[in-house]
Amino acid sequence: LYYTRNSYKVTYKYDKEYVGASALPSEQTVKYEDTINVAADATLAGYTFQGWKTVPTTMPAHDVELVGSFKANTDTKYTVEHYKENLDGTYAEPEVENKEGTTDATINGADVKKTYEGFTYDASVEGSVTSGVVAADGSLVLKLYYTRNSYKVTYKYDKEYTNAPTLPADATYKFGQTVSVAANVNMTNYTFNGWKKDGEVVTSFEMPAKDVTLVGSFTALQIGIRVQEIPNMQWVFQKGKSYNLGNYITVYEVYADGTEKVTTTYTDDFSTDTVVENKTLTITENGFTDTSIKYKVQNEEAAQTKFEVILKSGKKFRRTTNYSCTRNCNTTGNTTEVELDKKVFEVIEHYDQNIQVISVIAKYASGNVELNNIYAGTRQPFGRNNEYGIVRWSRYSYPSTYDPVYIYGIGTLDNLTSDVSSDENKALTVEVTYARTNYGTYKVTFKNVGVDDFEAIDEEKISNNW
Repeated sequence: LYYTRNSYKVTYKYDKEYVGASALPSEQTVKYEDTINVAADATLAGYTFQGWKTVPTTMPAHDVELVGSFKANTDTKYTVEHYKENLDGTYAEPEVENKEGTTDATINGADVKKTYEGFTYDASVEGSVTSGVVAADGSLVLKLYYTRNSYKVTYKYDKEYTNAPTLPADATYKFGQTVSVAANVNMTNYTFNGWKKDGEVVTSFEMPAKDVTLVGSFTALQIGIRVQEIPNMQWVFQKGKSYNLGNYITVYEVYADGTEKVTTTYTDDFSTDTVVENKTLTITENGFTDTSIKYKVQNEEAAQTKFEVILKSGKKFRRTTNYSCTRNCNTTGNTTEVELDKKVFEVIEHYDQNIQVISVIAKYASGNVELNNIYAGTRQPFGRNNEYGIVRWSRYSYPSTYDPVYIYGIGTLDNLTSDVSSDENKALTVEVTYARTNYGTYKVTFKNVGVDDFEAIDEEKISNNW
């Protein structure tokens, strides 16, 4: 008996529809247990063929269907063109970016857009291609547009200035645009220092990708000088003697913003060449002048000694409790406060001049009648240790400390009239006789020039002995 070998069909198909795939191979007839000659791989642009599945070792006793499939390539080319806006509103030649993607995948512009300083991606610009499918032939081109950002320029002052000019208006500029800075402003008695960006004066600059604040400032100009007397310094000087004016005054440059600065570059017309009463001291610096101070030049070298004569009642003083004190005597530990209820004369002299008061005599000018020898004691200071032993202080010798000033010849004068307005001929005068070690004996005459006020009108040297 003979048996013929059966034959069976071999057919091909794809696992799904692939647009553009190569045609399926023709049907084959293969005898049972014969070898199947599988058709060549299929092709599809942008895809890789995964083979025919599943091929038996030999032909079985039934028909066989082989199934083919493709996998999309992930390195398929596509192009993105990035367009940035020019300052005039047009768009420059694009920056071209060659990219790879998965075949037939959809690409969205928002996923592949770039970040540019000073620009914002804008999908609404005419001509935009913001999405597409990756074509197997690499023909996909996305066109992405970026509009140029605008930023604000504002102006401010570095601090508040009284009567400062109105600030320039805010302005808006596109990124990269040239900014012309506002003109300098003016303010009386000030110099404008320019508009500064990041601490540097600018007149123009390229707009950065951020808001800019320009800061202006002013420098106050000098508007005058102020001369301040050093406290308790005498303004009576000896003819022909040199003095350091800096020990008597402090000169300040005065500026428009109210600040002051000590200066030593001033000039003055101070002179002791001639004897003079009530001379005006002129201080000049940078074209500004001060004439607020008067001074006196006398012949006698003893004129340097500063005497005060006061006729008054109801005054509070600080009385010394430390009679050996020579420096910083005006402290609570060295003094106690007292108040005199009687009208008294005070003749005050500077301790460091080494002077002793010999006598104090009060007279009326009319008839030169002596009214009262207030003090005619020894050469020791009167009343230093009694209830009227008063000490005041001055800065005559040491600008940073106080020297004691002793008050001599305090006496009761309730019976005297010192109101010169009632009778000029009854003007009261006071003669103070004193001695200065190594110089001699002197007499200073004071005239009553107002209620309780006296002014030195004459000084003479009595003798060379002391």
